[in-house]
Amino acid sequence: MSPSLKRGIRLLVGVFVVARCVIAPSACAAADRPAVDSGATDATADSAVPATVEAIKPARPKILTGLYISFTSLQALDIDSTTRARSSGAREANPLIGDPVGFPVRLVGMKAGATAGIILASERLRAHHRVAAILMLTAFNAVYGVIAIHNYSLARQ
Repeated sequence: MSPSLKRGIRLLVGVFVVARCVIAPSACAAADRPAVDSGATDATADSAVPATVEAIKPARPKILTGLYISFTSLQALDIDSTTRARSSGAREANPLIGDPVGFPVRLVGMKAGATAGIILASERLRAHHRVAAILMLTAFNAVYGVIAIHNYSLARQ
């Protein structure tokens, strides 16, 4: 693997880590917020209940985190398989990616941006449609898995 490709893959991993931090900030950030207490209590409960309740974001399903990790891994495999297939004489079929394939760092930058965008779109979708977000990421993973397998088969020829 060329040094520029290794740099590119490290960039992709870095983008994933940053996206992960943006998507799911640490739990201690929530603990640092002051509690809202207006003195109102629930008549049926023993403890005081805040009068105002912040909008609670639905919890991220564990499967979605796994799908994010696998999607990022498949993007790295796609980069590797594409560069191997190109070096063995295959051509890029996607006209949007065609030019950057000759420049691994540019290809990794495009993949990193697309990966972060898809993960952020999935997070927004998850807030209202959990199942749709899971199905969307599952479909993306399946498609990129097939693409990587196809590219590796071209590289072997």
